[in-house]
Amino acid sequence: MNNQPSTEHWDIFCRVIDNFGDIGVCWRFARQLSAEHGLCVRLWLDDLSALKKIWPDACLDAEQYLAGVYVHAWPDTFPLISVDDVADVVVEAFACDIPDSYVMAMSQRPSPPRWFNLEYLSAEDWTQDYHALNSMHPKFTLNKTFFFPGFNQNTGGLLREKDLLFKRDQFQSNADIRTRTLNHFGIEPQANSLVVSLFSYENEALYDLLDSMKQSDRVVHCLIPDGKIRPQVEYWLNLDEMHEGELYTSGQLHLQRLPFLQQDIYDTLLFCCDINFVRGEDSFVRAQWAARPFIWHIYPQQENAHLEKLEAFLNLYTKSLKDNEKQTIRSIFLAWNQNLGASHLWQEILDLLPIWKEHSQTWCQQLSSQPDLVENLVHFSRKPLY
Repeated sequence: MNNQPSTEHWDIFCRVIDNFGDIGVCWRFARQLSAEHGLCVRLWLDDLSALKKIWPDACLDAEQYLAGVYVHAWPDTFPLISVDDVADVVVEAFACDIPDSYVMAMSQRPSPPRWFNLEYLSAEDWTQDYHALNSMHPKFTLNKTFFFPGFNQNTGGLLREKDLLFKRDQFQSNADIRTRTLNHFGIEPQANSLVVSLFSYENEALYDLLDSMKQSDRVVHCLIPDGKIRPQVEYWLNLDEMHEGELYTSGQLHLQRLPFLQQDIYDTLLFCCDINFVRGEDSFVRAQWAARPFIWHIYPQQENAHLEKLEAFLNLYTKSLKDNEKQTIRSIFLAWNQNLGASHLWQEILDLLPIWKEHSQTWCQQLSSQPDLVENLVHFSRKPLY
């Protein structure tokens, strides 16, 4: 717990674009500020239904107190706000442009609040150059600081709760706990089967992957959290609908649909799986803390801009591996992200699996040796602006 007074007030503004990535990051961020740093946190959110999807205890009321966070609806017409109600620290997530009326109130405070733009995660080199740079507001005497999450000490770090890795180790060091956890989800994999979670955007490479899993040397128990690819899996199975919890078998492949999982429950699923397919930003980071081999489906962008971000990450992620191992992981990630023929993908994963498991643990240890994103931002917010 931080020694600063608990009355310090933070406001976070979040717009939900799509796919739950923005709200996923902001909700973890807000909860950690409250739980670990004793801060009074208010989350302004333009889509409460998205929060309810990842945190079922949420309701659709305009105001609620949830998991230590004050959650407020962000309406299209933002109300006038008094100077006294402006936070000490204001975070706009992913350049969401906070309301003009709020900015006006910020400018009228005797002591202007610290103002941060929390950026998207990227491993690209340029983010280190722009991290923690200030920008003066064109009209008011206000400075906004750009804060970039990242993978090294020249950036803001990654979201990681203090007890996350301890919880992970409890699941992964005790086979009985892992089995009971999977059974709690209604998952009963065969002995010696590979348990895989598959969370992805729509992807034409999926069909080759499922075909290869079907013919795998080992039984594959593939878990499908409800999401974008379920219709594709149903098409592959020639089904109108997969029912939650029911097991569908084709050759060596056992497929099982799961509900859309609450954040902390999804984390435990990642801990319990041998291989995790993840997407976007939030599950991408959580897969790395799970210290298991993972395949990332990066959010597609126009003109393939996302592939540059993918390459930047792969350069970091594979840096310590041998050349042939680097090339294999690169081949797997690119096949999955470019909708290329992926018939080779599964066998390459299996061939590399022992080395990849060890590398996943080493990579996680490397990342966890650095301060986490929330700790870095709280510490930085208390430094003088100049």
